[in-house]
Amino acid sequence: MRTYSKKFWQESWFLLPLVCLLIALIGLTSFWGFGIGKPPVAVAIALDLSSSTYAQGGWLGNESTMTKEVQAVQAYLQENSKTGFLEKPNDVLIFGFANSVEPLTTGFQSDSQQVQTELIQSVQNTSLPIRIGGGTNLDNALQFGINSLENAPNNYCRELLLVSDGDAPVDINISNNAISRDITINGIILGESAPDLQRTVNATGGLLLNGSVDSLDLLFVDEFFTYFNSNLKWIVFWSGLAWIFLWWTLVLPLDRTLQHFKVNMNVSGRFSLFLALFWTAFTLSILLYIGLPFISKC
Repeated sequence: MRTYSKKFWQESWFLLPLVCLLIALIGLTSFWGFGIGKPPVAVAIALDLSSSTYAQGGWLGNESTMTKEVQAVQAYLQENSKTGFLEKPNDVLIFGFANSVEPLTTGFQSDSQQVQTELIQSVQNTSLPIRIGGGTNLDNALQFGINSLENAPNNYCRELLLVSDGDAPVDINISNNAISRDITINGIILGESAPDLQRTVNATGGLLLNGSVDSLDLLFVDEFFTYFNSNLKWIVFWSGLAWIFLWWTLVLPLDRTLQHFKVNMNVSGRFSLFLALFWTAFTLSILLYIGLPFISKC
């Protein structure tokens, strides 16, 4: 067996990747622990205000679907107003839809209290059900959200969240319009499945969940607020780098270990390098498929 003048931990082939591994682990710990790298987000929320969401015998009521929708948005806004979780609160726009679309707040705003005040005033307006109609037109709602989000800053993630209690057809061009504007369509379906909306959401890379009226606030906060404001791409990025540098750190120890067990020096070296190169290529392909966070944060 060949003897070496230096121990493997004294070799630059070991020390350099080890330093890179430590840097990657520090990056992973920092981004995971402190929530660094969460992107700014603009969210357009579309609430189904069709006649099926009314209270029995009227417009609003404590147990109506419409009231539960408003309460879910309020829960989202409350989470959005908390200090320390986000570098910048989400810019939020809320609108209602039935046959037609009606804005419920004025433009995109990060002041959650102001958004909530405008929302309550809008839904309490007795002329709103007359203006908005009683049917369900998802095309109008989705296109309004897309047109609104188109004006969001280029460095913002653009998220459209639609809530509906029924299925309705969706034009295939809707998803194309959203994709061309870097907008992700998401949805919550209360009740039966909605295949057209599911197709549209999938095409834009969004998230569609089925839920009950009573679980709306949890879906808004625990699922969508967390989903929109995630730095997962950075976590995956640093984890990938750490995995790559771990294998390069192991090249020399693995080579020496194999030689210790009488494996030919050329074979042990090539095998160790092969493992490092394989895991580097495999991990990089995954990172590129998911998307690098400094190129695309959303």
